[in-house]
Amino acid sequence: MSGKVVLVTRAREAGEPAGAGVVGLLQAAGAQPLVVPTIVFVPPSDPGELARAIERLGAGAYGWVAFTSAHAVACTWDAAGGDARRFQNVKLAVVGPATARALEPRGLRADLVAREYRAEGLAVALVERLRADGGTPAVLFPRAARGSSVLPERLREAGYAIDVVTAYETRAPERDALAGLARDLEGGRVDAVVLTSGSTVDNLYDCLGPRAGEWLGRCRLASIGPVTTEAARARGLRVDVVAPRATIESLVGALAESYAGPPGSLETATPTR
Repeated sequence: MSGKVVLVTRAREAGEPAGAGVVGLLQAAGAQPLVVPTIVFVPPSDPGELARAIERLGAGAYGWVAFTSAHAVACTWDAAGGDARRFQNVKLAVVGPATARALEPRGLRADLVAREYRAEGLAVALVERLRADGGTPAVLFPRAARGSSVLPERLREAGYAIDVVTAYETRAPERDALAGLARDLEGGRVDAVVLTSGSTVDNLYDCLGPRAGEWLGRCRLASIGPVTTEAARARGLRVDVVAPRATIESLVGALAESYAGPPGSLETATPTR
Protein backbone atom coordinates (compact mmCIF):
# COMPACT_ATOMS: atom_id res chain seq x y z
CA MET A 1 0.00 0.00 0.00
CA SER A 2 3.09 2.18 -0.23
CA GLY A 3 2.29 5.65 -1.51
CA LYS A 4 -1.44 5.04 -1.89
CA VAL A 5 -3.61 8.01 -0.96
CA VAL A 6 -6.37 6.75 1.32
CA LEU A 7 -9.34 8.90 2.26
CA VAL A 8 -10.26 8.66 5.94
CA THR A 9 -13.87 9.73 6.51
CA ARG A 10 -14.07 9.30 10.27
CA ALA A 11 -13.45 12.10 12.72
CA ARG A 12 -10.75 11.59 15.34
CA GLU A 13 -12.35 10.26 18.50
CA ALA A 14 -12.29 12.47 21.58
CA GLY A 15 -9.03 11.89 23.44
CA GLU A 16 -7.42 9.98 20.58
CA PRO A 17 -3.83 11.18 20.05
CA ALA A 18 -2.91 12.68 16.70
CA GLY A 19 -1.49 9.97 14.45
CA ALA A 20 -3.24 7.20 16.34
CA GLY A 21 -6.09 5.02 15.17
CA VAL A 22 -6.76 4.57 11.48
CA VAL A 23 -4.35 7.35 10.47
CA GLY A 24 -1.43 5.82 12.37
CA LEU A 25 -2.19 2.34 11.01
CA LEU A 26 -2.35 3.60 7.43
CA GLN A 27 0.91 5.47 7.82
CA ALA A 28 2.56 2.36 9.27
CA ALA A 29 1.38 0.47 6.17
CA GLY A 30 3.03 3.06 3.92
CA ALA A 31 -0.15 4.83 2.81
CA GLN A 32 -0.78 8.57 2.75
CA PRO A 33 -3.95 9.27 4.78
CA LEU A 34 -6.17 12.08 3.55
CA VAL A 35 -8.34 12.96 6.54
CA VAL A 36 -11.66 14.57 5.63
CA PRO A 37 -14.24 13.75 8.33
CA THR A 38 -17.78 13.38 7.07
CA ILE A 39 -19.23 13.48 10.58
CA VAL A 40 -18.95 16.44 12.95
CA PHE A 41 -19.49 15.76 16.66
CA VAL A 42 -21.44 18.47 18.51
CA PRO A 43 -22.82 18.73 22.08
CA PRO A 44 -26.40 17.59 22.58
CA SER A 45 -29.14 20.18 22.23
CA ASP A 46 -30.23 19.26 25.78
CA PRO A 47 -27.08 18.65 27.86
CA GLY A 48 -29.25 18.31 30.95
CA GLU A 49 -30.48 14.89 29.81
CA LEU A 50 -27.07 13.28 30.30
CA ALA A 51 -26.42 15.28 33.46
CA ARG A 52 -29.61 13.95 35.01
CA ALA A 53 -28.68 10.41 34.02
CA ILE A 54 -25.31 10.83 35.73
CA GLU A 55 -27.11 11.90 38.89
CA ARG A 56 -29.25 8.77 38.73
CA LEU A 57 -26.10 6.75 38.13
CA GLY A 58 -24.54 8.14 41.29
CA ALA A 59 -27.70 7.32 43.21
CA GLY A 60 -27.47 3.65 42.24
CA ALA A 61 -30.23 3.56 39.63
CA TYR A 62 -28.20 1.51 37.15
CA GLY A 63 -26.33 -1.76 37.28
CA TRP A 64 -24.66 -1.36 33.90
CA VAL A 65 -23.55 1.37 31.48
CA ALA A 66 -23.27 0.38 27.82
CA PHE A 67 -20.99 2.18 25.36
CA THR A 68 -20.92 1.75 21.60
CA SER A 69 -18.26 4.36 20.80
CA ALA A 70 -15.21 5.99 22.32
CA HIS A 71 -16.89 9.37 21.85
CA ALA A 72 -19.78 8.27 24.05
CA VAL A 73 -17.23 7.31 26.71
CA ALA A 74 -15.58 10.74 26.51
CA CYS A 75 -18.86 12.66 26.68
CA THR A 76 -20.19 10.60 29.59
CA TRP A 77 -16.91 10.99 31.45
CA ASP A 78 -17.04 14.75 31.01
CA ALA A 79 -20.66 14.85 32.20
CA ALA A 80 -19.54 12.93 35.29
CA GLY A 81 -16.99 15.63 36.02
CA GLY A 82 -14.11 13.27 35.31
CA ASP A 83 -14.83 11.46 38.58
CA ALA A 84 -14.27 7.70 38.40
CA ARG A 85 -16.14 7.27 41.67
CA ARG A 86 -19.38 7.84 39.76
CA PHE A 87 -18.82 4.47 38.09
CA GLN A 88 -17.58 2.46 41.07
CA ASN A 89 -20.86 0.61 41.65
CA VAL A 90 -21.73 -0.19 38.04
CA LYS A 91 -20.40 -2.54 35.40
CA LEU A 92 -19.35 -1.33 31.98
CA ALA A 93 -20.19 -3.04 28.69
CA VAL A 94 -18.53 -1.97 25.43
CA VAL A 95 -18.95 -2.82 21.78
CA GLY A 96 -15.29 -3.59 21.06
CA PRO A 97 -11.63 -3.17 22.00
CA ALA A 98 -11.31 0.43 20.77
CA THR A 99 -14.14 1.51 23.06
CA ALA A 100 -12.62 -0.54 25.89
CA ARG A 101 -9.31 1.29 25.40
CA ALA A 102 -11.11 4.63 25.73
CA LEU A 103 -11.98 3.68 29.32
CA GLU A 104 -8.43 2.92 30.42
CA PRO A 105 -6.91 6.42 30.65
CA ARG A 106 -9.88 7.36 32.81
CA GLY A 107 -9.14 4.67 35.35
CA LEU A 108 -12.06 2.50 34.21
CA ARG A 109 -12.16 -0.96 32.68
CA ALA A 110 -14.69 -2.90 30.68
CA ASP A 111 -16.49 -5.73 32.46
CA LEU A 112 -17.89 -7.00 29.17
CA VAL A 113 -16.57 -6.68 25.60
CA ALA A 114 -18.84 -7.95 22.85
CA ARG A 115 -17.47 -10.86 20.84
CA GLU A 116 -18.98 -9.37 17.69
CA TYR A 117 -17.96 -5.72 17.43
CA ARG A 118 -21.26 -4.05 16.59
CA ALA A 119 -24.50 -3.13 18.37
CA GLU A 120 -26.09 -6.50 17.65
CA GLY A 121 -23.13 -8.28 19.20
CA LEU A 122 -23.20 -6.12 22.30
CA ALA A 123 -26.94 -6.73 22.69
CA VAL A 124 -26.47 -10.50 22.57
CA ALA A 125 -23.52 -10.45 24.98
CA LEU A 126 -25.21 -8.13 27.46
CA VAL A 127 -28.46 -10.12 27.55
CA GLU A 128 -26.45 -13.31 28.13
CA ARG A 129 -24.51 -11.68 30.96
CA LEU A 130 -27.60 -10.19 32.61
CA ARG A 131 -29.33 -13.56 32.56
CA ALA A 132 -26.26 -15.29 33.97
CA ASP A 133 -25.89 -12.74 36.78
CA GLY A 134 -29.58 -12.86 37.73
CA GLY A 135 -31.70 -9.90 38.82
CA THR A 136 -32.98 -7.14 36.59
CA PRO A 137 -30.55 -4.22 36.86
CA ALA A 138 -31.32 -1.21 34.69
CA VAL A 139 -28.87 -0.23 31.95
CA LEU A 140 -27.76 3.28 31.03
CA PHE A 141 -27.01 3.74 27.34
CA PRO A 142 -25.41 7.09 26.39
CA ARG A 143 -25.21 7.39 22.61
CA ALA A 144 -25.48 9.70 19.61
CA ALA A 145 -28.82 11.42 19.13
CA ARG A 146 -29.75 9.27 16.13
CA GLY A 147 -27.86 6.14 17.08
CA SER A 148 -28.85 2.55 16.43
CA SER A 149 -31.92 1.29 18.28
CA VAL A 150 -30.80 -2.35 18.18
CA LEU A 151 -29.39 -2.49 21.72
CA PRO A 152 -32.39 -0.95 23.54
CA GLU A 153 -34.86 -2.96 21.49
CA ARG A 154 -33.12 -6.27 22.21
CA LEU A 155 -32.77 -5.57 25.93
CA ARG A 156 -36.41 -4.55 26.29
CA GLU A 157 -37.52 -7.62 24.38
CA ALA A 158 -35.54 -9.67 26.91
CA GLY A 159 -37.29 -7.93 29.80
CA TYR A 160 -34.59 -5.50 30.92
CA ALA A 161 -34.93 -1.76 31.52
CA ILE A 162 -32.62 0.52 29.57
CA ASP A 163 -32.45 4.32 29.58
CA VAL A 164 -31.27 5.79 26.28
CA VAL A 165 -29.80 9.27 26.69
CA THR A 166 -28.20 11.60 24.18
CA ALA A 167 -24.50 12.09 24.92
CA TYR A 168 -23.70 13.91 21.67
CA GLU A 169 -25.09 14.74 18.27
CA THR A 170 -23.63 14.32 14.82
CA ARG A 171 -24.11 16.28 11.66
CA ALA A 172 -22.65 16.40 8.19
CA PRO A 173 -19.99 19.02 7.47
CA GLU A 174 -20.79 21.98 5.28
CA ARG A 175 -20.50 21.10 1.61
CA ASP A 176 -17.83 23.78 1.19
CA ALA A 177 -15.62 21.85 3.62
CA LEU A 178 -15.44 19.03 1.07
CA ALA A 179 -14.67 21.21 -1.94
CA GLY A 180 -10.99 20.27 -1.88
CA LEU A 181 -11.88 16.59 -1.61
CA ALA A 182 -14.18 16.87 -4.63
CA ARG A 183 -11.28 18.24 -6.65
CA ASP A 184 -8.99 15.45 -5.49
CA LEU A 185 -11.55 12.79 -6.39
CA GLU A 186 -12.31 14.34 -9.76
CA GLY A 187 -8.59 14.53 -10.51
CA GLY A 188 -8.05 10.87 -9.62
CA ARG A 189 -5.71 11.68 -6.75
CA VAL A 190 -7.46 9.38 -4.23
CA ASP A 191 -6.71 5.67 -4.50
CA ALA A 192 -8.91 4.23 -1.75
CA VAL A 193 -11.56 5.19 0.81
CA VAL A 194 -12.07 3.62 4.23
CA LEU A 195 -15.71 3.59 5.31
CA THR A 196 -16.29 3.19 9.04
CA SER A 197 -20.05 3.67 9.47
CA GLY A 198 -23.27 4.06 7.55
CA SER A 199 -23.42 7.71 8.59
CA THR A 200 -20.02 8.46 7.08
CA VAL A 201 -21.14 6.82 3.83
CA ASP A 202 -24.36 8.81 3.64
CA ASN A 203 -22.77 12.12 4.58
CA LEU A 204 -19.89 11.67 2.14
CA TYR A 205 -22.22 10.79 -0.71
CA ASP A 206 -24.62 13.65 0.01
CA CYS A 207 -21.91 16.28 0.45
CA LEU A 208 -20.16 15.34 -2.80
CA GLY A 209 -23.33 15.96 -4.76
CA PRO A 210 -24.56 14.44 -8.02
CA ARG A 211 -21.15 13.13 -9.14
CA ALA A 212 -20.48 11.23 -5.91
CA GLY A 213 -21.11 7.81 -7.45
CA GLU A 214 -18.85 8.54 -10.41
CA TRP A 215 -15.95 9.82 -8.29
CA LEU A 216 -16.15 7.16 -5.60
CA GLY A 217 -16.47 4.49 -8.28
CA ARG A 218 -12.90 5.25 -9.29
CA CYS A 219 -11.59 4.42 -5.80
CA ARG A 220 -11.09 1.17 -3.93
CA LEU A 221 -13.75 1.20 -1.20
CA ALA A 222 -12.99 -0.61 2.05
CA SER A 223 -15.77 -1.16 4.59
CA ILE A 224 -15.46 -1.94 8.28
CA GLY A 225 -18.39 -4.36 8.33
CA PRO A 226 -21.73 -5.53 6.92
CA VAL A 227 -23.83 -2.60 8.15
CA THR A 228 -21.50 -0.08 6.52
CA THR A 229 -21.29 -2.22 3.39
CA GLU A 230 -25.07 -2.27 3.04
CA ALA A 231 -25.19 1.52 3.44
CA ALA A 232 -22.68 1.88 0.61
CA ARG A 233 -24.51 -0.54 -1.65
CA ALA A 234 -27.78 1.25 -0.96
CA ARG A 235 -26.13 4.27 -2.56
CA GLY A 236 -25.14 2.22 -5.58
CA LEU A 237 -21.48 2.01 -4.57
CA ARG A 238 -19.24 -1.00 -5.19
CA VAL A 239 -17.50 -2.24 -2.04
CA ASP A 240 -14.18 -3.87 -2.85
CA VAL A 241 -12.89 -4.84 0.59
CA VAL A 242 -14.74 -5.83 3.77
CA ALA A 243 -12.87 -6.18 7.06
CA PRO A 244 -13.05 -9.71 8.52
CA ARG A 245 -13.73 -8.15 11.94
CA ALA A 246 -15.36 -4.81 12.66
CA THR A 247 -12.22 -3.09 13.95
CA ILE A 248 -10.01 -0.36 12.53
CA GLU A 249 -7.02 -2.72 12.70
CA SER A 250 -8.85 -5.35 10.66
CA LEU A 251 -10.07 -2.76 8.15
CA VAL A 252 -6.60 -1.35 7.46
CA GLY A 253 -5.13 -4.85 7.33
CA ALA A 254 -7.72 -5.97 4.79
CA LEU A 255 -7.11 -2.93 2.61
CA ALA A 256 -3.34 -3.47 2.73
CA GLU A 257 -3.83 -7.13 1.86
CA SER A 258 -5.96 -6.17 -1.14
CA TYR A 259 -2.94 -4.34 -2.59
CA ALA A 260 -0.63 -7.29 -2.04
CA GLY A 261 -1.68 -9.20 -5.17
CA PRO A 262 -0.19 -8.88 -8.66
CA PRO A 263 -0.73 -5.58 -10.53
CA GLY A 264 -4.25 -5.34 -11.87
CA SER A 265 -5.68 -7.83 -9.40
CA LEU A 266 -7.88 -7.20 -6.42
CA GLU A 267 -7.30 -9.59 -3.55
CA THR A 268 -9.97 -9.00 -0.91
CA ALA A 269 -9.66 -10.28 2.62
CA THR A 270 -13.23 -11.50 2.64
CA PRO A 271 -15.88 -12.01 -0.03
CA THR A 272 -17.91 -8.84 -0.64
CA ARG A 273 -21.02 -10.72 -1.74
